[in-house]
Amino acid sequence: MRTGRIPLALIIYSIAISSCKTSPPSSKCGPCPEYAMVFPAVDVRIVDKGTGADLFLSPGSPYKISDLKISSTYTENPVNFTVDSSQNNNRFLRLYAFPSQTFTLKLASLTADNLQVVLKTDSPKCCPFIKLDRVLLNDSTICNPCNFGQMVVSKK
Repeated sequence: MRTGRIPLALIIYSIAISSCKTSPPSSKCGPCPEYAMVFPAVDVRIVDKGTGADLFLSPGSPYKISDLKISSTYTENPVNFTVDSSQNNNRFLRLYAFPSQTFTLKLASLTADNLQVVLKTDSPKCCPFIKLDRVLLNDSTICNPCNFGQMVVSKK
């Protein structure tokens, strides 16, 4: 009978030791629920410094969307963006940022703007998601922390 107790004690000890070993936090959380992943976005308006009038999205603006060139530190390709013109007095473009990167926005011959978007992982224990941490325009902090669709206004 004693010989049966030693292997049983050894098995219990082995299970106890192996269950206490350090492993990535998500391994003990189980599967994460499926949900649509929406990359963090920044909304941008480029306006006249004196009047606040939109410089390229409103009818009668002095510039056109084709005058805007956006590049990124993440990709060599031109950056895609969407335009929200649903409100006549609040038109903006939306830049989706993943991963953290700096965008350069150049409207015709005007001075270029550098828009730095910094992301962070929230809820690191289980099922983390990406969100905006901070946004800087020409090295000046716009927000820290930030909301999805954070509005950034560049005055020219």
